Amino acid sequence: MARFGQRAFDVFGDEVDHHRASQARALAEVEALVSAGVSDQIILSQIRNSQAVYHLTTAEIIDLKHGGVSEKVIDYMINTANPHR
Repeated sequence: MARFGQRAFDVFGDEVDHHRASQARALAEVEALVSAGVSDQIILSQIRNSQAVYHLTTAEIIDLKHGGVSEKVIDYMINTANPHR
């Protein structure tokens, strides 16, 4: 039984690692769009159409802000976790 429990933990851990890696790529893409001078309206459309759900940490919010991402875009990203967006 202990081996099953460890395997379940390993699978869950793999899912968390995959989510973190996916989110890191998505955040880098948003920062790249900002760096390219893409408007907030287009960035928001891209996020909306991707159906991405972000669970931003405080550090990620600060990094986005330092990367030039507007508060409007950051706010939208934060609220993707809300099903009533």
